[in-house]
Amino acid sequence: QLRAGMTGADVKLAVAGELPLPVATLSLKFKGEPLSDEMRLTDVGISPGNAVQLELVVEYKQHKQSQAKVGANVIPGQMPDSIDVELPPLETTSQPRILNIPIDVSQVRKLPYLGGFRNKKT
Repeated sequence: QLRAGMTGADVKLAVAGELPLPVATLSLKFKGEPLSDEMRLTDVGISPGNAVQLELVVEYKQHKQSQAKVGANVIPGQMPDSIDVELPPLETTSQPRILNIPIDVSQVRKLPYLGGFRNKKT
């Protein structure tokens, strides 16, 4: 239950208490305008007993953990011989670590037909 005297930060805390969302990822909008953490609901014209709609915006930013790069000599549709994976740097160095992972394609085989309708004409 929200009260008209609550701030934007209070509303976000109430939402975070009900949903498994971190408060840092939440922001609020009222009538398309951002509602800051310090602003009270009464400051934007919401009075006790009014039914209003607040827009909750959840922003998750994708953290770049690792990145795989395939060599330039790969033919499209074929498995590469190896891939390079860029890992985050260790605390002792500032350079990212690059790990070369070989791919063994000798064990790759075509899977058997597993059932279902099979149209032999196409």
